[in-house]
Formats: sequence, structure tokens, C-alpha cells
Amino acid sequence: MSNRNDGTAAVIGFVVLAALAVLLALSRAIGASFSSVCTAAFPITFAAVIAVAAWRFLEDFGPALLAGFAAIAWPALWPVLDSIANGGRDTDTYFRPMDDPFINSVWLK
Repeated sequence: MSNRNDGTAAVIGFVVLAALAVLLALSRAIGASFSSVCTAAFPITFAAVIAVAAWRFLEDFGPALLAGFAAIAWPALWPVLDSIANGGRDTDTYFRPMDDPFINSVWLK
């Protein structure tokens, strides 16, 4: 009765779990939160796919494509850098300088 292809679903599930495992290992290795690394991974991957596809057709413009990739990917890394600076915590949920008194803030811990 079912017309599903369980082999394809298993391969897709395995690839997704492997990608999440790599992101988790990366976040632990650099000391950032997992959510900030996952948030940054999508725009960086998207920009990398576009840069590689463009490089395939525009081989003479490799340095310009690399500079464009860096310009697009750099803003996506800010949440990861903030997370590393705050000891592996998400800045959206942990560091609120207006809510916490200065003595209890991250700056004095």
C-alpha cells in the first residue's frame, strides 16, 4: 500500500545526522554554542555553493570570487564569535548588559 522509498529516506536522514554531528564537533572544538554554529552554517554553505558554481564558469575570477565569498560569509560569523567571547553561551539568551548589574555581568566573571 505504501509507495515510499525507505532507502532514500535513510540516506537523507544519515546525511542530515552526519552534518549535525560535524557541526556539533566543530562547535565543541572552537568553544561556541551549537545554535550559533548552526545559524552561521547555512549562509556560509549557501555562499560557498554559489562561489563554487560561479568559479566553474568564471575560472579567471577566482580571487574576486574568494573576496566575494569572504564578504558574504563574514557577517554570518559574528554570532559564533560572540558565543566564543561569552564562554560558549548564546549572546541572545545570556548576556544582557541592561538587565544585569555590572557586578554580575560577563565582564567581571
